[in-house]
Amino acid sequence: MNIGIDHINRNPKVIIGLGFAAVAVAILIIPKFLNIVQTCGHFIQSDNIKLDYIIGLLWAFLLGCTILLWPVSPQDKKNLLIIWGVKVSVALGLMLLYENHYGLDSYGYFMWGKMSIDEIKALNLPKPNQIVIAISWLHSHCFIRSYHAIKISFGMIGLAAIYIYYRAAVAFLKKEKPVLLYILALFPSLLFWSSILGKEPLVMLGMSLYSYGVVKWGRTGGWHYLLPLFGGLVFTSLIRVWLGAMMMIAMLPVGFSFRVKSIRMKTIFIVLLVVLFLICAQLFVSHFGLGPDKKLADLAMEKVKDFAVGGSAGNVEALKFRNTWDMVCYVPAGMFTVLFRPLPGEVRNVFGFLAGLEGIVLVILFIVAMARLRPKELIDPLVIWVIILVTVWAVAYGFVGYNLGTTCRFRAQVLPIFLCLLLYQARAKDK
Repeated sequence: MNIGIDHINRNPKVIIGLGFAAVAVAILIIPKFLNIVQTCGHFIQSDNIKLDYIIGLLWAFLLGCTILLWPVSPQDKKNLLIIWGVKVSVALGLMLLYENHYGLDSYGYFMWGKMSIDEIKALNLPKPNQIVIAISWLHSHCFIRSYHAIKISFGMIGLAAIYIYYRAAVAFLKKEKPVLLYILALFPSLLFWSSILGKEPLVMLGMSLYSYGVVKWGRTGGWHYLLPLFGGLVFTSLIRVWLGAMMMIAMLPVGFSFRVKSIRMKTIFIVLLVVLFLICAQLFVSHFGLGPDKKLADLAMEKVKDFAVGGSAGNVEALKFRNTWDMVCYVPAGMFTVLFRPLPGEVRNVFGFLAGLEGIVLVILFIVAMARLRPKELIDPLVIWVIILVTVWAVAYGFVGYNLGTTCRFRAQVLPIFLCLLLYQARAKDK
């Protein structure tokens, strides 16, 4: 069968397939690259890093092929295949430099995933970590035992999360915007943190399902959309209980405004939200040990000090929260930090430089969004929901933003929603 140039140009699947094949052949015939892989993987507990990497590459190709089976439009499949190629290049390329330089939680998840269940139980690790370890264990014991393969699997989870966010945006806008999919998927920190072996891709998946459920339920009133809404909320809460509380706080003021005819059903929904919020609030208090001997200001100061470590940490010597008023006064600076920093020059390494560029892009987008603000759009319940969610998140996480490197990672939790809000408000004014 003769495959001509015209056929290849018309068929993106052929182009993607040839691209993956070319990368695989190149790696197999260039031993020097595999030597670099081995050098960069010195933290990874594997008997054969080179083989581990090749397995990961082959697994990336196979997972990429599954996109052809996704129940999405042909155009979305084409876009997702292209994005997947970029994600694989980052996960198995650029990320090697990052892994060479930093000790990461990812190595622990891979190491613990190779242990027996009894050995893992004996470690008594926090429950959020246990979820990641459980996935790593299943991958290693029931499927493929390869650090790079597991990382690629988490990258696919991250891709699914980004796509669900995109479908939520399409439901909100009521029209397809493929360029928005590329912006979300290729925005530097989202591309990076949705491709690691860790909690971030899982949190993003939970929040994307929740966001999709909120938007679809708010736009259509279809009760079956409560399944992804509450499913995503509960899943996220299992990893970060305080995120679940924030997600419910954002829903409470707008629940009665959604297009649901039955007041009784709206009331049931609000009651359910309140009950879940109280459960999460109790879990939050229990998790952090709040009580007569430990006030919220004490917890805030404790977290500031916990995260003010490392090369990208700020100076907290002059900072002290004696009471709630001190915390309120700090909120604006904390919010700015977690939403926009680091800015150029604040973290002096390659990754800090890239993060600084992203920070200035977000600042510019925010300024443009404010200049083009349409007050009448602020009465849309879904816009109110996004603003409340981002604000509550930024207020809470502002107290752990003293390590700018960690701040970039945490911001990935809410960045897709924040970015969509900025782009929506910054769009050109209607003529």
